[in-house]
Amino acid sequence: MPSSAWRRPDGSGGRCLPGLRGVAKNVTRSELLAAFGDDTTAVLVYDTATIPVSSAPGADLAGLGGRISPMRIIFDRTPFEVARQRSARAMAADAQ
Repeated sequence: MPSSAWRRPDGSGGRCLPGLRGVAKNVTRSELLAAFGDDTTAVLVYDTATIPVSSAPGADLAGLGGRISPMRIIFDRTPFEVARQRSARAMAADAQ
């Protein structure tokens, strides 16, 4: 995905852009589980598979004011932490 896809129309990016790019390049599947909203708020709930983990649930919460303004991305880091620990243990065992 081109880096411009992670930029706002004014060309600025957010503090989370490097992390989002890292996750995006590892996505193998994404499934929308639910969508809710009204005139001021939208919520998307999804499950994403990545190269290191088969299930990484998350949600996006966006404020709406004629266009998406603030957006909060919420995800469960637990599957990634478990994968990191498993990888560290395997690397330690290989080093012995």
